[in-house]
Amino acid sequence: MTRPCVIERGARFEGILAFDADVEIAGELVGEAVGYGASVLAVAAGGRLRGDAELHSLHVAGEVEGEVRARGKIVVDAGACARGRFFAAALEVRDGGSIDGPIEMTGPAQEG
Repeated sequence: MTRPCVIERGARFEGILAFDADVEIAGELVGEAVGYGASVLAVAAGGRLRGDAELHSLHVAGEVEGEVRARGKIVVDAGACARGRFFAAALEVRDGGSIDGPIEMTGPAQEG
């Protein structure tokens, strides 16, 4: 099993992060996240994404603020907060998680 690339707690990345394998943000990403293939971007508890994202799937345990376009699923865990505009094939907000902003369901998940 391949470990995801990690932006560690206390680290801050500014700019465009393009990836084709799983990525975990435990620190902060300010800018844009672009995921290719079936990769997953995970924002860990205490982690932050401030900016736009276009990717396959997003799993939020921390904070997200921006526009997210997911070809697959967006999951917001208990205690997590997502604010912005959201486009996804599937959405799951677990008890205690919050999502604030317009949501557009785009239909079946697409690869690519």
